[in-house]
Amino acid sequence: GMYTELYLGLKFKEDVLKELIDLFVPGTVLEPPDIFKNHKLFHCSRWHHLFLSGGSYYFDAKSQIKIEFDKITKCYHLNLVVNIKNYEGEIEKFLDFIGPFIDTTGHIGHFRYEKDFCPTLLFMNQQQVKKFDPETTNFKMFFGIEE
Repeated sequence: GMYTELYLGLKFKEDVLKELIDLFVPGTVLEPPDIFKNHKLFHCSRWHHLFLSGGSYYFDAKSQIKIEFDKITKCYHLNLVVNIKNYEGEIEKFLDFIGPFIDTTGHIGHFRYEKDFCPTLLFMNQQQVKKFDPETTNFKMFFGIEE
């Protein structure tokens, strides 16, 4: 099957739930925490692949997940590179799931289907992750820039 690669670099809000942070710690969570079980992400059969390192040899970047608490910002920072078979829209559901916890403004990363030349860029806007496809989206309209 075909893979989609997801790159993220972001900061979580100071009051982020410990249950969310624990999802990114390898080997700590095999089932979704009760507080999150109703989210559509956790109804996907491969939801856990977004929290594991591993993936395809199609992409050159090695999968990795790093969650780290920064003493200066007093927040957790996430660097994530994963590639998965996105058959059930796991990536979009994952972004919907973590969106309300993100405290980064603007660009947070991108994803790219292995057959696509350009990645889809990801931006935070009003506590939601917004997708910008440079091949099909008007840049000025997307960002509300007037001529």
